[in-house]
Amino acid sequence: MAPAKLGRRARVFSATIDQGFSSASNGIFTFAVAVVSTTEEFGGIVLMITALIAILVTQRGALGTPLLLKSDQTTERVRREGSFAVSAGLAIGCAALAVMVLFGRALGLPALLLGVAAPIVLCQDVLRYVTIAEGRPHIAAIWDGVWFLGTVLLIVTAWLNMSTVSWLIGGWASLGLIAAVGIATDLRVRPRITGLRRWATAGWQHRIRYGVDAGLEQTTVFLVLAMAAALVSATATAALRGATVLLSPIAILASALQLVVISESTRDSAPPRTVWFASLRLLGGIAALAVIGGVVLCSLSDSVGAYLLGESFEPARQVLPIVVIEYCATAVAFALGVFLRTFNRSSAVVRFKVVSMTATLSTSCCGALLFRSATGIAVGLAVGTILASSLGLAYFAPWEARKRTSSVDVAAVAEVTK
Repeated sequence: MAPAKLGRRARVFSATIDQGFSSASNGIFTFAVAVVSTTEEFGGIVLMITALIAILVTQRGALGTPLLLKSDQTTERVRREGSFAVSAGLAIGCAALAVMVLFGRALGLPALLLGVAAPIVLCQDVLRYVTIAEGRPHIAAIWDGVWFLGTVLLIVTAWLNMSTVSWLIGGWASLGLIAAVGIATDLRVRPRITGLRRWATAGWQHRIRYGVDAGLEQTTVFLVLAMAAALVSATATAALRGATVLLSPIAILASALQLVVISESTRDSAPPRTVWFASLRLLGGIAALAVIGGVVLCSLSDSVGAYLLGESFEPARQVLPIVVIEYCATAVAFALGVFLRTFNRSSAVVRFKVVSMTATLSTSCCGALLFRSATGIAVGLAVGTILASSLGLAYFAPWEARKRTSSVDVAAVAEVTK
């Protein structure tokens, strides 16, 4: 007998809370490592953490999105897909372990522990998506809540000088293992080898495209920050990164809403027009929150802001209004991306991401060269995002009435054509 699924409101709430717990755990863990490590040591460790997060985000595209597109299928089929996805996550994690051990030899034990954490973190994240596709995201929220509370205790031990870098990494990985085992036990999902090759070859183009889409998002952020450092100064990089950190809770909420819209729309077999306006309403709320958050953050005193970003708060505040404008334009682009993913238009997703990446990199580069300031780069980013969003809306016209295909499974021919 299949377990009972939650009601819609409970699913939306649980998925949002779970995404918050997951993102917060990663962020708090990074802060904890920064507290107990030297500047040189932290530089090497944070590079490895950043690489792990980049792999995680790419995997969410390649394995997570296809799982969400099975939300209209039976529990058995969702769990079967989840078993294969966990196997893939385990393989990716083991490869990451080998690379981290090889290139992190100078860091010693911390690098080894981070490598061991890789397959744990990646498999646990796949299991989160299984719970959402199955309509039981509260399971992931409970275990991610345990991981979050444990990570809070870790940063407290760091503040009290009771821990080392290795102890923190080991503790964080152990908490992740507990969460992964807890979810897997409840779902009765375990890695599956039989049929793995057939699963991997069915719809592999879609998985690669969604992975590329997620990877390009991370690449764009990295290139903009690197360009700011190369063409302007490290202070400009700190200002831009600081502004995005200040607005990061809003970005986390947007990510959670993406999971909700894709899974719920697939589960209800919602028509394209309905999905578009639902996405637009939710992301319109995100844009409004960005404006309100920007006003509040800009009005903070220097002493209060220093608790958030230290010396980087003042330069970040100078570019924050422009970054808020960029966030509003990004909300439109994000809504369009959610719309395309919901109907498994993976090739369109990649094309739109390439156009967006090209536009934002070009305009931000022009801003850096013309103004030689963080403000100039921020203006360039905003202009590029507005341009890309406008082009995407004009080309895809998501508000037009279309028929929904019978299936959006990545293993089926499920493209909704323009």
